[in-house]
Amino acid sequence: MVNLIYNGQNCDFSVLGYSFAMPFRCFRSQYRSIFIEDEYDFPWEGEELRVLDLGANFGMSCLFFLSRFPQSKVTAFEADPAIFKTLKSNLDNIDVGSRIELFNSAAWIADGVLGFNADGMDGGAVAPANGENALNNIPCTDIKRIMKENKFDVVKIDIEGAEKTLIPYIAEELSDVSLIMFEYHSECDSDQKLNDIFAGLAAQQFRFHIRSEDDVMNPFTSSSDGHGFENRVVIYCYKQQLKKIRN
Repeated sequence: MVNLIYNGQNCDFSVLGYSFAMPFRCFRSQYRSIFIEDEYDFPWEGEELRVLDLGANFGMSCLFFLSRFPQSKVTAFEADPAIFKTLKSNLDNIDVGSRIELFNSAAWIADGVLGFNADGMDGGAVAPANGENALNNIPCTDIKRIMKENKFDVVKIDIEGAEKTLIPYIAEELSDVSLIMFEYHSECDSDQKLNDIFAGLAAQQFRFHIRSEDDVMNPFTSSSDGHGFENRVVIYCYKQQLKKIRN
């Protein structure tokens, strides 16, 4: 059940009894995919589920994991400082105590700072900062270090292109991870790197299911999806033992 108050670009809504705020466009697409289509649902037989959420945005995925799996613990990263404030406010409305740990930092291959292009929605990305929405000196965190220090069962990644650098870098730390779901973005003017991503994940015995996010029906004549990407796909990665549970 969703109760929605729409005020121009933004909306305040109640879903699963919790109060959330986010731009209407983001709410519409994320609620549909996560809570109606059950994009992130999966069987789980363990007592505690540890989730690493890279690119938590306004917290819709965090809400799903925390509500769907009552024994779960979520560690979430969001780079955009403005979105992070709303993310924290949204999740403060959920009485989960120590089950959620939030970091206002970009998921990256080193600790430090870097440039970030913000859009106030769900398309902010690590990049050489430019333009009126550019943010400099955004904190970034070495995710390999985080994974060495903590055990995770599930990793969700939606970081608008930085996955091409991050996933090959953390691949060796994924041996104990059961599930990965990530959005892959291929910019028109850069190397795709999909082979490097698949090689690293396959080495850790992951299998793949791939779903297109594009509306491009003629890829040989259309060079972009309208968002600066030649293609966007969601890739779901799982180990063979989980596939057997599903069947």
